[in-house]
Amino acid sequence: MFFDGVRAEAVEDADLQLAAQANTLENFSLVYKKKEEAIAIDRMDKNQELVEKYLNDEAFRTAVSTMLVAQVYNAIRARAAAGTLPTSRPAPGSVSAP
Repeated sequence: MFFDGVRAEAVEDADLQLAAQANTLENFSLVYKKKEEAIAIDRMDKNQELVEKYLNDEAFRTAVSTMLVAQVYNAIRARAAAGTLPTSRPAPGSVSAP
C-alpha cells in the first residue's frame, strides 16, 4: 500500500510526467530517483498522521473498520469462490451457519 501511494503520487507529478515523455527510461530514472525519496518521505509523514488519527479517534476508527471489514470479507469470499484460497478449515471464533 505504501509503495502504491508512492507510485500513484509519482505518476501524478507534473515534472515526472514531462521527464518521462522527453527521455528514455535510463535518463528518466535519473530524474525519478531525485524525486522518489521526497515522495516516499511525504507519504511516510502522511501515513504516520493517518495511523495516529486511527489510533486516537474512535469515530474515525469505527468508520475505517466499517469500510474495511466489508472489503476484506468480500475479497476473501471472492478468492474462495475462485478457488484461490488454501483448503478451508474452521477459523478461530467462526460462527457456523444454521
